[in-house]
Amino acid sequence: MNKKLFSVGLIFAFLVIFVFLYPIAFQRSKRANKDNERLNIVLDLCEVQQLYDSGNRDAADENIEQIKEAVYELDNYDELYEYRNNIIQCCMMLIIILLLFGYIYTAILKPFKKMQECVEEISYGNYDTPLKLERSAYFSHFIWAFDKMRQEISRARTNEQKAITDNKTVIAALSHDIKTPVASIRAYAEGLESGLAASPEKRQKYYSVIMKKCDDLKKCVDDLVLHSLTDLDRLSIKNSEFELCEFTEKTLVDFAAGNKAINYHKPDFTVWIKADQGRLAQIIGNLIGNSQKYADTEIDVSVTAKKGNAEIHIRDYGPGIPDEDIPFIFDKFYRGQNSSASEGTGLGLYIVKYLTEKMGGNIEIKNRSAGCEAVVIIPIRKQ
Repeated sequence: MNKKLFSVGLIFAFLVIFVFLYPIAFQRSKRANKDNERLNIVLDLCEVQQLYDSGNRDAADENIEQIKEAVYELDNYDELYEYRNNIIQCCMMLIIILLLFGYIYTAILKPFKKMQECVEEISYGNYDTPLKLERSAYFSHFIWAFDKMRQEISRARTNEQKAITDNKTVIAALSHDIKTPVASIRAYAEGLESGLAASPEKRQKYYSVIMKKCDDLKKCVDDLVLHSLTDLDRLSIKNSEFELCEFTEKTLVDFAAGNKAINYHKPDFTVWIKADQGRLAQIIGNLIGNSQKYADTEIDVSVTAKKGNAEIHIRDYGPGIPDEDIPFIFDKFYRGQNSSASEGTGLGLYIVKYLTEKMGGNIEIKNRSAGCEAVVIIPIRKQ
């Protein structure tokens, strides 16, 4: 910027010096021109004298008139030349002033005007209006720093809004997860109340499941308390190696008190995976809970191994999911067209997908000829 100021200042100084030195050059030019005019008049007089001597009076008289006009112009030469000099000086000063004003406006005032407009937009809460950087401006570094500040403020506000949204999402998700163990506790309690557990062994089994679901409920509440101090990424995922087929069988026992049968087709092989047992049970519980809520049919559960992945298949025989809802079923708070008759938050499948991906897996949901099938995919550690 200092080089720019020096260059521009040098140019304008040269122009100003030129304007003030012009009268000196003008005076020298004026004296030379005046001397030339006097010499011309003397020569013309000599010529007139020769014409008189030769007897050509008409031509001599004509030249006399021209000499008179030349003498008159010579007498007024200083005034006319000074007038022209003043006009030239005024025009040059006006041009310099216009150039100086144009430069100041373009290089200084215009960038500040743009900055003022940007500041006004920011004052109204619009942080997305960019401030274009003009590298020719004297304050380009200042403008660049101001625009970076605007970008940082915009990014901070975006992150703040995202944090608020994620906070609401996690709270809603954890609240949703609380419903699953509560529903199981209620189902087993109703079974005890209605006398379904006639034998002491069956009652003891019901009591054990209720206690286990109380532990699951406590874990969800702990997660909710944890999130009050953290965010979504702090939900605990503790992976460990375990055998999936037997784990799935034990997990399904917790849902055996429902009105509809849950048929588990246990394979004749074992498959070991590395995942969080509590979170995987939570995933299975959410998927079975959805099938019980929306399909209200028998549910078939099976475990398969394919291409280095273990797959948990959970299939019902209900109406399935409308095709237009399939692309959006894992979105937060999305509820399909066939879910209006049932209560829900639209977070179950979102939670399932999030937890599955956290454990390095994936989930797919497809409509079958009869019903709907969910496939939880987890990488195999050992088979």
